Amino acid sequence: MLAGIHNFTCEQGSTFSASITLKDSAGASMSLVGYTARMQVRKYDSTATTYMDLSTANGALVISANVITITVPSSATASLAKSGVYDLEITSSGGIVSKVLNGEFRLAREVTR
Repeated sequence: MLAGIHNFTCEQGSTFSASITLKDSAGASMSLVGYTARMQVRKYDSTATTYMDLSTANGALVISANVITITVPSSATASLAKSGVYDLEITSSGGIVSKVLNGEFRLAREVTR
């Protein structure tokens, strides 16, 4: 399965939240029971430094049945300074890793501080 492409816009200083439902090739919702997920945002895909490191382990990504919910608190988005790129990977209970989504992570700069 090839990863989908989706560009996010994050408003600096606001809580960022998004929900993703994965679908199989027939268009049916994919069960994510037993999966974990991780997502990183970097300036470029080749950059070593991450802007954000999100995962089910740190609570920023939550999986329930067939939905992955991303939540980044306002305190974390306030410290973002630049847009970047991201990808989202899921790992099955058997250890199979699949990139499911990638794209731009655009930052809408905060004016009111």
